[in-house]
Amino acid sequence: MAESANQGIEGQEVGTAWFLGYAGLIPFLGLAGAAAAGFEGYPTAAWFNLYSAVILSFLGGIRWGVCAASSTPLSADLWLSIVVSLAAWGALLLPGGWTVPALLAGHVITGILDQVQPPAGQRPWLKALRLRLSAGAIVAHLLILIL
Repeated sequence: MAESANQGIEGQEVGTAWFLGYAGLIPFLGLAGAAAAGFEGYPTAAWFNLYSAVILSFLGGIRWGVCAASSTPLSADLWLSIVVSLAAWGALLLPGGWTVPALLAGHVITGILDQVQPPAGQRPWLKALRLRLSAGAIVAHLLILIL
């Protein structure tokens, strides 16, 4: 009975994570849409870049948190979590034409690594969620580059 109750609680947590994860795509897609619509007088590109860098830092934080909770964290995962955050910040310092491609590369690389080398101890459902969220972020970056 207790195991069934725990599964119900975990199911609610997973549902909340998926809902909030997809909500996190709203700024990506909304700002890409605003850029496509040509909203004059709004720094949509800067907002997009800042949000992208924040999300990359958040992804590094997820990896750090999973490692911190693991009984056997890998040194490579700890390094990767920090490198992702620093690279995102560095991308914001690049000349204008290079920022979005650098951030896009960050999302592609973290998306691939989350699939082929998730940190030890990561919940199984997070891998599937990260695949979908990475795809949404990548599409938004491609829209920004194309438009």
